[in-house]
Amino acid sequence: MLNAEGQYVLFVCEGVAEQYILTTLIERGELTIPADFIVPNQLRGTWYFTRKESKQMLDRFLNMSYGEHPLLIVRIVDSDSDVLRVPRGYEHAAEVVNLRTHPEIERLC
Repeated sequence: MLNAEGQYVLFVCEGVAEQYILTTLIERGELTIPADFIVPNQLRGTWYFTRKESKQMLDRFLNMSYGEHPLLIVRIVDSDSDVLRVPRGYEHAAEVVNLRTHPEIERLC
């Protein structure tokens, strides 16, 4: 299991294909993460944040409390070239996991 029980998860998607697949999985209830524990992007009305929103997202969400577990930031990307680092002093507040897709996934959507 990707997250601990009761751990909040924030998704960051690199492109449209990743956004579509994640949204479909959430809406069909096919993730092991309950929707109540997914941090939504309230500004956009989506279940995810874009890669471009990553910096603002960190500034906004790292000062919030998520219970006994750190916030799990799951990045769904198709390359390892971009890295999201949790700022110093906040290592206890969040952990980042990268899920790498194949670039060919774009052809499926």
